Amino acid sequence: MPHDPVIDIRHCTVRLGPGFALKDASWQVLPGQHWVLAGPNGAGKTTLLRLARGEVHPAQGEHFGHRGARCWNFGRGRTESALDARAAVALVTPDDHDALTRDERAMSVERFVVTGIHDTQYLFREPSREELERARAALANLDAADLAGRDVLSLSRGQGRLAVLARALVREPRLLLLDEAMQGLDAAARARLGRALVRLAAGGTQLVMATHHLDEVRAVATHAAVLEGGQVVRQGAADAVLGEAARAFAAGPALALPRAAGGPRREVPEHYVALRGVDVVRQGRTVLAGIDWTVRPGEHWAVLGANGAGKSTLVALCQGALRPTRGRASWFGLPGPVNVWDIRRRMGLVSPELQAAYRYDVTAVEAVLSGHFSSVGLYDRPSAEQVEQAGALVDMVGLAGMRQRRVRTLSYGQMRRLLIARALAPGPELLLLDEACTGLDPEARARFLEVVQALAGAGVTLVFVTHDPAEIPPAVGLCLRLEAGRVVARGPRERVLAQPGGLP
Repeated sequence: MPHDPVIDIRHCTVRLGPGFALKDASWQVLPGQHWVLAGPNGAGKTTLLRLARGEVHPAQGEHFGHRGARCWNFGRGRTESALDARAAVALVTPDDHDALTRDERAMSVERFVVTGIHDTQYLFREPSREELERARAALANLDAADLAGRDVLSLSRGQGRLAVLARALVREPRLLLLDEAMQGLDAAARARLGRALVRLAAGGTQLVMATHHLDEVRAVATHAAVLEGGQVVRQGAADAVLGEAARAFAAGPALALPRAAGGPRREVPEHYVALRGVDVVRQGRTVLAGIDWTVRPGEHWAVLGANGAGKSTLVALCQGALRPTRGRASWFGLPGPVNVWDIRRRMGLVSPELQAAYRYDVTAVEAVLSGHFSSVGLYDRPSAEQVEQAGALVDMVGLAGMRQRRVRTLSYGQMRRLLIARALAPGPELLLLDEACTGLDPEARARFLEVVQALAGAGVTLVFVTHDPAEIPPAVGLCLRLEAGRVVARGPRERVLAQPGGLP
């Protein structure tokens, strides 16, 4: 029948760890509809997308008390086969981009996109000319044709997101499911992706978009659903539902900084990071050039720039994870070569790359405790005081009641908040926040920025990296703006933002 649902989910419950990611969820996608899924972090949006593609399955049987059903119809009759669904439906999640960082697969972008044709992780034979042409066409559809010959490991975060999207598009799927596709993209890239979505919808590809950027998908969306606590609480025409979607973001508890987060400090050095004439060359490409910059105690800096400007490379320099190709770097006023672990013990870091690397299935409290030891996973025995403080930090970032949850059962946004707590655990002197708001729903972002403001008041020096000046907390009074790896402006926040290119 022409009006049979393309996706038909009825009374489905999905168990994830000890709890439920979805509870009695019902949802249908009819031909020609383009959906937005809205709701706070942990509401179940990602799980619903994975259920719709056949990557997770409904709980079944009397033991669970659930008899949910799920089927698809792609014009060839109804099917309950998850394999049929995966052949016709493409899903792009933040974890797909994280895999590039985690797996360190060195290959050209066009070859990476070709892997999407067969939905495989690796290439098992040389791609044909036709496959390479399809990959280049998918990149061109995102205005990213210039990336085709680049190595995927050389891409910025925003460029990597476009490559992952092209990999999904190259199969020409009947449905494209996008989980926070806009996150990590600067204003120009978000606009470029928005135009590509309009073209896809006009060309017959149905879209389902889980996002916190509701305004940026209104041009495409025909229908919307709001999720809370694993349940679909409202669905219908996009205009009506999106008008009330902001109410789905719960405000959460008031914040109280645990004592250790602003605890005792060492003797205050002259500077935390000093870069003099620094160049960084990676894979034969100059990523940073001629950087002169000093971060002193009590200064709070915002680092601005578009995707690919060199912001994350600058953070890696600050943390000691990279050393200059040319020029000189020093940390905490220490003379001579400095051990990277001596640097990391005095800094906290939150970044999407750290989240991509954090795959150990420890509890939330154990993940926070690992911040005391600068480890991914927990290998040392913490003190009772550290355990108590870690629990307080979990509560502070809005995850009360989740102290013993395994990190692999957390949503992307919940895991980001947990890494913020991890960075605060050792009471850092310098806190590096590299696009730390990415993946947070609006209320979670507001709570996080309250934490950042409170940390500045507690004496923690901040380096706040973002492509969105609207995210900069009031305490951050200095700005450094990068373009193509070079400093083009620095100084008081108001002056830098007032210059041409200072605002998106």
